[in-house]
Amino acid sequence: MPLTRCTPACPSAPELAAPRPCARCAAPTLCGQPCGLPRASRASPPPPSLRLTLAADVPQECTLASLKIVRMLQRHIPTVTFLVRNAVVQNVVAHVVIPLLPGQRLNVDRLYEEEACFSTFQKNMFPGLIYRPHDSPVVLLCFYSGKVVITGGKKEAHISEGWNRLWPKIRQYVE
Repeated sequence: MPLTRCTPACPSAPELAAPRPCARCAAPTLCGQPCGLPRASRASPPPPSLRLTLAADVPQECTLASLKIVRMLQRHIPTVTFLVRNAVVQNVVAHVVIPLLPGQRLNVDRLYEEEACFSTFQKNMFPGLIYRPHDSPVVLLCFYSGKVVITGGKKEAHISEGWNRLWPKIRQYVE
């Protein structure tokens, strides 16, 4: 292999120095600095990945379900190895049924009128009001029947904290 010099005027390469390998391509150079030649590399493509979205009452059920899916895939495609790398809780969902007396309902219309800047309500598209208060970690889906879906928390503590903070506000609209 011929001796190369990094640049014609490389200040760190004395004229009579012993050759050292280039930092980039390992060719012998006078100073050991990258030579500016393109580096030959063989990058292997990343292995394909499969992402599953599962729902369960407890995170352990999701892990067990993903292991069952891996077993099923390995049974049907024996030439490919499947692994469960990690299981991450993305969203915790809860529901509340507000105890209503006969004739009572959750007045979603009034809630929308008074809290319009924090809520979305389109009766013809979706029968529930979406309530997103700025100071809460959760989002509420409120229905006339008194049922409320609480979503958006990453932990159960976020759900209970959000509901405890918002329940006094929601209670005002039970009529």
